[in-house]
Amino acid sequence: MKWVDASWGNDVCPSFESECENYKLWIDCLNPTDREYEHEPRFSLFEVNDKEGLTSKLWACEEVSECVSRLQHAGLITAYS
Repeated sequence: MKWVDASWGNDVCPSFESECENYKLWIDCLNPTDREYEHEPRFSLFEVNDKEGLTSKLWACEEVSECVSRLQHAGLITAYS
């Protein structure tokens, strides 16, 4: 599955949408003190409702390895190098 940069100029952190536009992955700053909300994990995956643009958080995690593992397990990415 292909992911495209979906970030906007006024977003606090970058985001990527799946090519089917049903999922959005937000990637926050590495250092928690640089994040808008320090207590929130670095990676968050949301499901997007195409018709209304509403989102619901599916999961969030701190480590890139866990993020990659969860994306692979869900079939949203096929390989990581």
